[in-house]
Amino acid sequence: MQVIIQVACSGGRSMRDLIAHDPKLDDYGLILSETKRSTRPRGWTKLHGSYREGLPGAINVQWDAASRVLLCRVITKSHNAGPLAGRLVGYLLSRHRLRLQAVHIVYSRR
Repeated sequence: MQVIIQVACSGGRSMRDLIAHDPKLDDYGLILSETKRSTRPRGWTKLHGSYREGLPGAINVQWDAASRVLLCRVITKSHNAGPLAGRLVGYLLSRHRLRLQAVHIVYSRR
């Protein structure tokens, strides 16, 4: 299952970069797993949910600087991506609320 979260942001530094370097990311049950790989394009980060908190799955995060949009794809093997997507939205609202202009959530079955 896949949930796509599009976040329109105000100008400033890359939101993906802010998320990747946030020391409080672990407090929200989100674990940074990768930021760069030679076979992937620039500007992406991969997060995982904490299994000890019951948040299986991965989140692929991309930043489009031209449109100031953060695109997050929450991917799980189970039929319930809600807890992980909710944790991500809660993190964004708690830590980056001044930059957020709109949050659009799209549910998609893969």
